[in-house]
Amino acid sequence: MMDNSTPNAPAYFTYPGKLEGYKKGKPILTALLGVVLFAVFMVALVILCGVVAVLEGKDMMTLLQSFQGGYDTLDVYSGAGALLSMGNLAVIIPALFLAMKITKERPIHTLTSSRGGWNRIFFIRALFLALLVNGLPQVVIAAATGGFSHIQFRYTIPGFIIFVLLVPLQCIAEEYLFRGFIGQTIASWLKNPIPAILISTVFFMISHAYNTLGLIGTFVAGTVLCLVTWRTKGLEVACALHIVNNFFAFLLSGIGVAAVTSNEGIVDFVEQLMIYAVFLALVFVLDQKKGWWTDATK
Repeated sequence: MMDNSTPNAPAYFTYPGKLEGYKKGKPILTALLGVVLFAVFMVALVILCGVVAVLEGKDMMTLLQSFQGGYDTLDVYSGAGALLSMGNLAVIIPALFLAMKITKERPIHTLTSSRGGWNRIFFIRALFLALLVNGLPQVVIAAATGGFSHIQFRYTIPGFIIFVLLVPLQCIAEEYLFRGFIGQTIASWLKNPIPAILISTVFFMISHAYNTLGLIGTFVAGTVLCLVTWRTKGLEVACALHIVNNFFAFLLSGIGVAAVTSNEGIVDFVEQLMIYAVFLALVFVLDQKKGWWTDATK
């Protein structure tokens, strides 16, 4: 059975099973209610996007149809487009949290970590590392391939504001859903984190509209996100890496120096593997040698 170095805290993935009064059937109720609440929030989001689209002079049907072509045709640059494409994931947060509150499955902070909740120092350290290992290389690669020779601002002002606000929430929502709710639930049922990591990562992979190579890369990324969550006994580090990765990908795409595409090539695939491998190694080394995710106050 896996265990990690953070003292005085149980392992993250199997943590719910150790809580007093935890019932294995409750997550099923939470999931069913969460789906209903997600649908309600999505209806509200689509209506709001429709209003924004009218104000921007855009056609809502065209906007909805842009989702059919994957990331290549997705409108993430207008206000309505950014709100719909990023908000559809962000609403997972209120849907999941409200569902857990209603079913009284367990406290929300147990979803965040097995250390008692969110640790801002862990998150800040992880952001610094992710900027160095993930964000900076994305910029360097774009520059090396000549991307900055043809800058083209594709974001509208409302679109850029919504992008900045919602990208972090979009990424955090995925972490709470896949690494948090799904990962912890399966691990608590099976009393083993390994199948939970594999199954939650498969769900994470198939939720992305990539070609085969891109899906493999997403599986690797999801596995790394699971491993840093296991090591640090919480979602802060995974959230930081996810936020930096998506923020720079959509930022560089939005200024026309790189592309967000569903058809990932071999070069992009190898670059992604290297970035995630380095990040994973540094998380373990910095924690082992410096206690970066062991010795910190909230």
